[in-house]
Amino acid sequence: IAGPCVIESREMALDLAKRLTALSKKLKVPYYPTATIGWDCTARGTVTEPWGFGPYPWTGVITGTCPKNFKRTLERLKRDAEKNKTDMILINSWNEWTEGSVLEPEEEYGFGYLEAVRDVFGVKGKTK
Repeated sequence: IAGPCVIESREMALDLAKRLTALSKKLKVPYYPTATIGWDCTARGTVTEPWGFGPYPWTGVITGTCPKNFKRTLERLKRDAEKNKTDMILINSWNEWTEGSVLEPEEEYGFGYLEAVRDVFGVKGKTK
């Protein structure tokens, strides 16, 4: 997929974090950082509009996602949360199969996304 609707996951995450942090300060409400595994709603919507906020289904397709990049995102969000004294980070989503946003084990990466969550937020030294 290529076109104005496609955005690299890292670029999207940094842009969105900047926008939401500014909005949070303006509205004087907390900002809870959110990590996503990916997003591709082309099964439900159009792919001809540029990335941005809009009605469901949003038109953007997020590319470049994999457990390694997801782990980097979680590490950055954890640092940001600690710096901003935020006690919560959200993860979208457990099983949005149609939109390509799946945290649960799957064929391509197995437990990779869950392992990234464990590696970043798990209790050190604890195993099964």
